[in-house]
Amino acid sequence: MFGPSFYLSASVFCSTMQSGLILVDSREDNQVSFNLSIGRILIVLNPLLLERKNRMKKTAAWLRERVLQLGPTFIKLGQLSSTRSDLFPREFVDELAKLQDRVPAFSPEKARDFIAGELGAPVEVVFKEFEDRPIAAASLGQVHRAILHNGEKVVVKVQRPGLKKLFDIDLSE
Repeated sequence: MFGPSFYLSASVFCSTMQSGLILVDSREDNQVSFNLSIGRILIVLNPLLLERKNRMKKTAAWLRERVLQLGPTFIKLGQLSSTRSDLFPREFVDELAKLQDRVPAFSPEKARDFIAGELGAPVEVVFKEFEDRPIAAASLGQVHRAILHNGEKVVVKVQRPGLKKLFDIDLSE
């Protein structure tokens, strides 16, 4: 009487019958069906739709990675796009939202070199302690904890190296 089954989750599965579709909730062993004026209809996740959703997630992850490779201007565009759920599918919005606060950090050596160049002295001279591992990284820079020689705890925001040059290149064309 029942045709092939496929699992929707650990507790719910769907089967086809000759007369229509039936949904069985195995937690309570209840059969649930919906009767509409056009006949017996059940909302079912089709395996093809699940596959499509997985492909969209993979494509969205691929797009986020390419945006990261393209640099700060494109990261900013991705961040902006992540706020527009009215324009983009949920999978893309969720993946691009990772650009808000999960951008890879640049090396501690580059951060130290940038600080030394801006302040005119090595990090060891300016700070009593400086944490190489950033506490946050974003499209324009990253933040490090440090302690001044007088004992005051501070955070140091370091701009991404070459940022102005990258923006000039991106915006000139």
